[in-house]
Amino acid sequence: MSNKKSLSNLNETMEVMMMKRMNYIRNTIDVHDPREITSKIRIEAQKKRDERIMELWKKDLESPKISDLIASLR
Repeated sequence: MSNKKSLSNLNETMEVMMMKRMNYIRNTIDVHDPREITSKIRIEAQKKRDERIMELWKKDLESPKISDLIASLR
């Protein structure tokens, strides 16, 4: 009998914890604006793209030019 009662208490405790978690998630989602989040993600993606372009451009500027390589082979 005691085992059934403790199992019942455990189930009730888990249900309460799950309800609290669900309420927290619902409240958190209600606070966020999906348009704002999408906008931030797009801005961050553009920044990363721009940084990568600058990185590649800098690498290209630092690498030897083809004409220089050909001249050094002659």
